[in-house]
Amino acid sequence: MTWEEWYDRSCQFRMRIHFADGFVGHLAADESIHFEVAGFPKEEELIKDGKTQLPWPAWRSEKNYHLAAYGDVGAIYYKSLVTYYLHGSETVLMFDINNAEPQITVDEIA
Repeated sequence: MTWEEWYDRSCQFRMRIHFADGFVGHLAADESIHFEVAGFPKEEELIKDGKTQLPWPAWRSEKNYHLAAYGDVGAIYYKSLVTYYLHGSETVLMFDINNAEPQITVDEIA
């Protein structure tokens, strides 16, 4: 996945996030309704876990609160589920990752 920040029609920042292993599942929602979509946390859950006030562009939870979405089998296989949220101007993405660290590359912007 690539995360880009744009200002005045120019890319100011680009970061690539890659998980070689461990991808469990994902959700995507329109930015305007994501707090109402089943599976996404409520705003108060983000503030408690995130240590920063909204608006926020990225957030990570190691609390395994989303593990229940994968049922009994998920509880057996996924012992260390980490949930990542990326909040863009139009879309909110949520990724569940099991026992894997991301490989992150930040591109230099000329």
